[in-house]
Amino acid sequence: MNKIFSSILILLFTAGALAQAQTIGEERIRTLAYRLTGLDLRPQQLADLQAKIKGPLTDAAVAEYLANQPDFINIRMASFASKLSNETAEPYELMDDFQAAVLTNVRAGGNFQSLFTQSFSLATKDYQALQPVDNAFKPGMAYETLDDMAAALSIKTGLPSEVYSEGLFVTDGFAKRFLSNGTNRRQIRAIFDVFLCTKIERWKDATLDPYYIGQDVSRLPGGKHEEFQNNCSGCHAPMDAMRGAWAYFTYNEQRRIVEKSTTVQPKYLQNGDANKEIYNMFHTADDSWENLLVDKVQQDYYGWRTETSGQGPRQFATMITSARRFDECMTMRVLQEFCELPSEQIGQMINHPEFKRLYQILPSSGYNMKKLITESVRSSLCEAK
Repeated sequence: MNKIFSSILILLFTAGALAQAQTIGEERIRTLAYRLTGLDLRPQQLADLQAKIKGPLTDAAVAEYLANQPDFINIRMASFASKLSNETAEPYELMDDFQAAVLTNVRAGGNFQSLFTQSFSLATKDYQALQPVDNAFKPGMAYETLDDMAAALSIKTGLPSEVYSEGLFVTDGFAKRFLSNGTNRRQIRAIFDVFLCTKIERWKDATLDPYYIGQDVSRLPGGKHEEFQNNCSGCHAPMDAMRGAWAYFTYNEQRRIVEKSTTVQPKYLQNGDANKEIYNMFHTADDSWENLLVDKVQQDYYGWRTETSGQGPRQFATMITSARRFDECMTMRVLQEFCELPSEQIGQMINHPEFKRLYQILPSSGYNMKKLITESVRSSLCEAK
């Protein structure tokens, strides 16, 4: 029986391999071109593409070729990077260092996870002149196209601390949207929304310990402690327990850069005297953080794979990007952008064996986002309209 089962598996594998190696027709080439570059190929463009690909015109060969063409970065990836930079999935955000780092990394086939978990700076290929945001990313100032920009820049690590970002979550572009003004809570909501595909309604929980809730949050809104327990604690308990990762950071609106201090930012210490005689008030003393969403239900949902407490934004980013839910979410984002599938439909695919195969590409490939994209546009799930 085992021999028969093994033979069937071998036959299925061989059939799948042969299907991947089959030469594809012009309509399929046009489909892949649209998915990866956003362009409808004209006859001459189609002929040029066919002539430039060496060897059989297979799905894999065509997808690989298209993912190394300028319009992959200039159109499709530009939209993808923009949508990752904001909560409303706006595809036309002005270019900044957050988006530029994403484009540079994906174009080079780099480790996407490392953008979040390592300190880096965007530099020219020879690592000489660092590119300031005002010169490097204003449209038309330094580079003719986004692909030119991504080709010219490199992700450089090992630089002095004053010239690098502590990962994507501490870039100027990210800080401009989520660390300016406010109380450094918005980025928690945004990270769960954008990178774990999970709205705050899913993770708010009034049963969680309110210990970490910031001292700026009144325990007697409207004079009623019940209001705090019923309508405030559920969101603030998990959010405030994690926001400590950015306790030393803020965004300087005038200089348009993220700034790091050696002490906790004043925004964390507001309203410190309110009701302190009645209720214990959490005092943020450093950049430590803790994830309270770790019971069995939450663990099954997120699939945390690393420590769920730590210090600073890079350790926090390690927790986020090592989670199974991150792999799933990035696959959802890819299918939504490159296959133009609605989010509701993608949400129904999560238990499909093919979806599982796709999201496992990230950890198995060293988080090569380009590989995930080229595999996704060839997947049967991309046809599910």
